[in-house]
Amino acid sequence: MKSYNEIIEANSNKILKKNNNLKKKKIKFLLNFNTFQLEAYVEYYLKKKLIQAVLPKSEFDQIFQELSVIKKKDNIDILVIGNEFNLIYDINNFSIKNFAKQIFTQIELLKKLKNKFPKIEVIIFNIPEVYYQNFPNQKKQENKNIINKLNNELKVSCEASNIYLLDYNYLITSVGQKNFYSFKNYYSSKSLLSDEGCNIIASEISKIVRSVTFPRKKCLVLDLDNTLWGGILGEEGPEGIKISNSFIGEKYLQFQKYIKSLSDNGVILGILSKNNFSDVKKCFSQNDNLFLKLSDFSSIRINWEPKFKNINEIASELNIHKNSIVFFDDSKFERDQMKKFNPEINVIDVPFSVENYIDSIEETAFFYSNKKFITEDYKKKYQYDLVNKAKSYKLKFKDTDTMDYLKSLKMKITLSKINEKNFSRCVQMLNKTNQFNFTTTRYTESTFANYLKKNKIISLVLKLEDKFGNHGITGLITANIQKDKCIIDNFLLSCRILGRNVEKIIIEELIRKLKNLKVKNLIGVYKKNKKNIQCANFYKNNGFSAISKNEFLLNLQSYHLVNKKIILVKYE
Repeated sequence: MKSYNEIIEANSNKILKKNNNLKKKKIKFLLNFNTFQLEAYVEYYLKKKLIQAVLPKSEFDQIFQELSVIKKKDNIDILVIGNEFNLIYDINNFSIKNFAKQIFTQIELLKKLKNKFPKIEVIIFNIPEVYYQNFPNQKKQENKNIINKLNNELKVSCEASNIYLLDYNYLITSVGQKNFYSFKNYYSSKSLLSDEGCNIIASEISKIVRSVTFPRKKCLVLDLDNTLWGGILGEEGPEGIKISNSFIGEKYLQFQKYIKSLSDNGVILGILSKNNFSDVKKCFSQNDNLFLKLSDFSSIRINWEPKFKNINEIASELNIHKNSIVFFDDSKFERDQMKKFNPEINVIDVPFSVENYIDSIEETAFFYSNKKFITEDYKKKYQYDLVNKAKSYKLKFKDTDTMDYLKSLKMKITLSKINEKNFSRCVQMLNKTNQFNFTTTRYTESTFANYLKKNKIISLVLKLEDKFGNHGITGLITANIQKDKCIIDNFLLSCRILGRNVEKIIIEELIRKLKNLKVKNLIGVYKKNKKNIQCANFYKNNGFSAISKNEFLLNLQSYHLVNKKIILVKYE
């Protein structure tokens, strides 16, 4: 736990100050207690996540007044709203229900603000528990019940309004009220929170801000020896490794359960270990104490080759960018090798003690999500299994038999408009898809809803099935109709379904719709970056003519549809 003086010193650290890779975020705090101490902690935790916090001044306990004067020129990225009553109000004249009513009123104001300025993200604290010293036991329990009910209502309201709800009440109870508050700080400066309180709130806020700023990482690649279990498998054998049945073994078991929970929430798992594969296979099949199974991992590299080279094969097999991969290995040598020779890989500085492994991953917020997961998140392992089955199946065909291979997959595309059911998945793809994404324009749910509302948009949301199973929602086009022309603003496909000619089918389906609408011209936009190089020649190879550096024109009146019917297309 960092003290305030340590935080101030860390924030002035020249290394952090000179880091040119920091992403700037303008964050305005509106709390009913003094925020200067908390802001310093937030600034520190965000720097560790490569984000530079710009913190405009605001008066504490002026939430309604400050909300009413926010303007577009303020360029605020994130608003943090926090309401407290402990130590602040006279308890004898205090009503939890009236206090909650103020918060719900703030949410209504925030809804209007987000409609006006869709790019602003909002984080709001839920209602804190009553401080145990402030009420007699009977009254305290009564208020606890009221607070639980109100916080559930608050959660529903925030989800409906695309507002991030920080579980302030849980943070208080997790460290204990005595440790969370500081009488000394409040009576001297109205800052209310102790160092421990500032640490835990700032850490949670920084995780939400990181999740807003950067896409969630897709894959966690783990070592085995002294990482997923204690000891060296080659020396101690399947029954000799430490997993359960001992104090240290229980720590590794808890870590495996945590890794499994990440997998259940959509994180792809990989193994990268210097071992004999036969020994590892035997270990997973014979040691019943292992919580994870070999089948939980979508990509496995167990050999004696350098890990910084092996991980390239994992990226290729999963068809994901290396920046989407997180590497977790107890060996400092392996971590340093990875940082030096494969710098795009995200490397976690693994702590010495296994009991700190979970915290070391959580603190990075690489896999953090404050919002509820959607259907596709829970099916990631299943979907990558389908990809691997298709790859193995493709080996049966010669390179010259590509069309025969594609036909034999018995692919079926289902197309629909953007709707309430698929909206969140569309936003997720827009923010996570890199390789086959022509513009890589990022949206929040608010900005995407605003984009759809303010333009005449034709949209195609793509689901793909083949002989191996259902790949789910894996593609999206949104095109903006402007009089006699239409501009493709967003065109993307999941990396999992590339190489199947799906991109040609979906563009032809868009053309078919536009022809029916008597639109004359279609403009495709390509904004080149390091990750979407494979999109570079698509428009040129499919009948478009270059009209500028980033735009390509197709005259729809003279274009003949060619669909080779390797994929059955239907609409829903």
